[in-house]
Amino acid sequence: MAKNLADKIQKGLVDVGFKNRGVKKANFHVLRQTRAPAILLEIGFIDNTKDNIIFDTKFDEIVKVIAKAILEEVGVRYEVLKPIESSEILYRVMAGSYANRENANRQVEKLKKAGFEAMIMPYKM
Repeated sequence: MAKNLADKIQKGLVDVGFKNRGVKKANFHVLRQTRAPAILLEIGFIDNTKDNIIFDTKFDEIVKVIAKAILEEVGVRYEVLKPIESSEILYRVMAGSYANRENANRQVEKLKKAGFEAMIMPYKM
């Protein structure tokens, strides 16, 4: 799975404009100690002007190539979501911030029982 994913991402990055340096295999700790299939991405070289121009001008394409390859590898169809029309604006209301997780859990349960969609979003100050 990891080799297949690496090949797909490599092909996509080459299509975006990066030089094809091939997919390498290495015994890096970060890969070796991972229990799941894993790849390590290096998107160009910081000291290569052409790579930097591609990265700066085609960032969204690079992200899309990587996302599409990952989704394809796990069997999920890539979809482009339509932009929200100005008449479709939604307003979110925050119901509080809590230093204690249990207090946050209780508030979420109250909101859900009242019929509201609620979730906890941790935030570190």
